[in-house]
Amino acid sequence: MTEVVRVLRHLGVTLKSTKYQRIEDLRCVFHTPHRLKDPIITSNYCAAKDQHFMGRGGLLAIVPSLGIPLFLQVTAKYKQSEESIRSFLKSMSQQYGGLLREIEVYADSEFGTEGIKDALKRLLTATPYIDVFARSVTRSTLTIEQKNIRKTVERVIARLETNFPLEHPSVLGDDSVAIHTQLCFLCDLLLVSHNLLTGNHSHPHSLSYIRG
Repeated sequence: MTEVVRVLRHLGVTLKSTKYQRIEDLRCVFHTPHRLKDPIITSNYCAAKDQHFMGRGGLLAIVPSLGIPLFLQVTAKYKQSEESIRSFLKSMSQQYGGLLREIEVYADSEFGTEGIKDALKRLLTATPYIDVFARSVTRSTLTIEQKNIRKTVERVIARLETNFPLEHPSVLGDDSVAIHTQLCFLCDLLLVSHNLLTGNHSHPHSLSYIRG
């Protein structure tokens, strides 16, 4: 242990002492062997999955009716700030111009601040269907149908992870991870395009028709 500490200090790694009381907490330590080579990543916690992990975060907008990604952006942290979400919406508005107008937006409650709702209305002329930020789940104002629409994004993320390892890039560094993420995005669009062009309208996200 003494030798490990000496080597880490020689590499300029700042040592921090943390007490772990659960096995799950150790996941953030052993998640990836590249953590010392990619110092930009941070330790994060996903409350929905009750999991700790080392990595980045991201923002994803999808088209619920088609189940395909619309705009995808890697962020430095898993927990999104109001500023980062507003910046994401501005970039998406600039990317699609007048194509996104008078739409309905369903999102997690972290999008429910007044500043973000104002940005949705101003940039996308959108009608937001979002719970108030920090409101308890038991006080949700969304209908069951609206909640199901919002959950569509989780299915899209799961498919992108299964088909194109979206959440586990084999590259290091902000630029390379961003490129990996956009390639996953493009691959999914190509997959859907291929299936539709070959007549597979019932399962446009299936890889089995390509594999044979």
